[in-house]
Amino acid sequence: MLTGYLQSSAGFHYGFGIAAIGMALGLIQYAFGRRHLAEAQRHPPMPLRRGRPSVICSVAIVAVALLAAALVFGWLRADTLTDVILGVIVVTTLAYFVVILRSARVSALERRRVLAFVPLFIASAVYWALYVQSYTVIVAFFDQRVDRQLGGWTIPVGWLTSVQALTIILLSGVFAWLWSRLGQRQPSSAAKFVIAMLVIGASFFGYLPWLGADAAGMPLWVLVALLLGFTVPSCACHRSGYRSPRGWRRARCRPR
Repeated sequence: MLTGYLQSSAGFHYGFGIAAIGMALGLIQYAFGRRHLAEAQRHPPMPLRRGRPSVICSVAIVAVALLAAALVFGWLRADTLTDVILGVIVVTTLAYFVVILRSARVSALERRRVLAFVPLFIASAVYWALYVQSYTVIVAFFDQRVDRQLGGWTIPVGWLTSVQALTIILLSGVFAWLWSRLGQRQPSSAAKFVIAMLVIGASFFGYLPWLGADAAGMPLWVLVALLLGFTVPSCACHRSGYRSPRGWRRARCRPR
């Protein structure tokens, strides 16, 4: 299990490094190419007021001081790190929603839409919490409970995350074609979230018959089918707020 974890961890960090390099290159391209943007797009719609950066820096300094105190006094330990991070995420999320809902810049209609978005936000958080198990628990399951023999060759454990990423790339094109084909007949954003939650939830039940096995009893094709229950919902609900490519064009070209 340790070997499989190390292999999968190395593959995950390698992929994360590649993604970070890609984002850095994107920022560099934006920095050098922003002069080609239209004049209205060169300036932020809500720039920081004078004196606001100093307030943000002060808050950042206080946050760093609190983190240092937590480390020194032993409040933040390896066994409590998960709970602390979860608490910070929950508090930060609630703070963001409070700021948005109390902002004078937000109209009554926009406030109602934000409230309607809250259930979708919670469903999305639950979905991705289940999805990331494919990089942790499912990797250990693949190492211990799945028959990884393919024609006399043993599939490395670290390949699991790479294969799943490849299926997402391949299926993204399929779903892009499907949403374009359906147009206004495609499911709503809320319906896509519901479908995604149902599919990924049902996928977890597929692991139950092999949880009590002492050896690698799950056939490889069964795991592949179950992993599709992770990737298909991902493609279904990712960017689900955009109904169709035609809607993207309207959103970009709408005069402000």
